[in-house]
Amino acid sequence: MLTELLSTVDGLLIDIDGVLTLGEEVIPGAPEVIETLRARKIPFRFMT
Repeated sequence: MLTELLSTVDGLLIDIDGVLTLGEEVIPGAPEVIETLRARKIPFRFMT
């Protein structure tokens, strides 16, 4: 499903709190998603 969605985007704005982390805890799967974006050369920026 993620692969299909990523094939249709030009770039992403990614919220940090609640999407990548909860407090100081990293949300499971978040690092892998970032690595996938990098591997596919999909531009992204973090925001909060």
